[in-house]
Amino acid sequence: MLSFAVRTPNDYQPTWCNLHHVQLMLSFIGVKHAHIQEILEYIISIGGEEETFELDSFLDHLKTILYRFRYSNPLIDLEIAWRIVHRQESVCILLGGTSGSGKSTLASLLAHRIGITTVLSTDHVRSLLRSFDPDHNSKVLWASSYHAGENLPDKQVIDGYEAQNQLMLNTLDKMLKGFSDRKESLVIEGVGLSIDTMKLLAKNHPNCIPLVIYISNEHKHTERFAVRAKYMTVAPRTNKYIRYFDNIRLIQNHLCQQADEYQIPKIDNTNVDRSLAILHTTVLNVLARMKRTNQSYTLDPVSDKFTAVFEEFTKVHLATWSSKQMLRRIRQNSFKSSKPIAGEMTYYWKEQHHDPDGNKPQYNKNQREQQQRGSLTMTKPVNVLLACHTRWKAAIKSWASRS
Repeated sequence: MLSFAVRTPNDYQPTWCNLHHVQLMLSFIGVKHAHIQEILEYIISIGGEEETFELDSFLDHLKTILYRFRYSNPLIDLEIAWRIVHRQESVCILLGGTSGSGKSTLASLLAHRIGITTVLSTDHVRSLLRSFDPDHNSKVLWASSYHAGENLPDKQVIDGYEAQNQLMLNTLDKMLKGFSDRKESLVIEGVGLSIDTMKLLAKNHPNCIPLVIYISNEHKHTERFAVRAKYMTVAPRTNKYIRYFDNIRLIQNHLCQQADEYQIPKIDNTNVDRSLAILHTTVLNVLARMKRTNQSYTLDPVSDKFTAVFEEFTKVHLATWSSKQMLRRIRQNSFKSSKPIAGEMTYYWKEQHHDPDGNKPQYNKNQREQQQRGSLTMTKPVNVLLACHTRWKAAIKSWASRS
């Protein structure tokens, strides 16, 4: 494999880099796989074995290549990617949320996209703590997050949820410290990441980026639990998530309210691809902003809020389109492009077949068929789009009724 040495200003010994490191860097900043392969082939064609480059020169070469593929502002992202890939610094992404919100799926996809090899679930941390309590002395620890409040005097769902998270906080803090000392990046996801937990972790450790994943549509949230049941059902008798669904929604509302209070970004995960793109871009923008401002911690010590993270998330969120917005724009463009043509066809028929006495134009059978075919042809983009949209809605309703 082609390898070369890269000299940095502060290091006496050069850092050895190969094509795998370049691939990880490009994946981290969101370069498409096809473009990565072209860039690697270009490096192979111009590079020699065991050459030495200065870091600035090496990154400038990559920046020039990325500009050809229309990537904007790649230099600062490449600098961040270089430091993280070569373990000169690390990042920790915290994804909080309730069951069924898709946080585990997003955590795995994000880690795969940016090259992070460790995804830690708070459920595993809770299982680890339970192994040290075989006699079930801690009732709150052995209860589920959604009915942990049943073992407390006041039987409050929120209090039980927060009490269980406090039991895991110390373990999470120690584990994150070990990763930070080794300069290893990781993604932590789970119900156990309450707002207070994320605040404390971000306060104690650098480059912690907290986000909350939620589902605003209650009906869609219910449907996600069908696949977790044994018989693909949403019946409360056989599906424990549906049985405690009210508690799950209560905890989600609690998380969202606190997230708004401390300016923690919330991602409505109704579309996984869109959520992943927003999440990835937000992480890159936050790291770039922290590098420009020479900051290491995302929690503002003065306001006690995640202002920088929220501002970068807002920029990314406003720049993206939802599927409904995209469908609406396609309809408008199709209608605008077809309306003048259809109008010209109507004018043509009126001019060619107008009765001199002022009566309506008289068409024979062939003329009527030709007019109908012409009208349908000119408005075909709108009709096909509406028909597809209607069929998809009917298919989704049919699937929901069967489940």
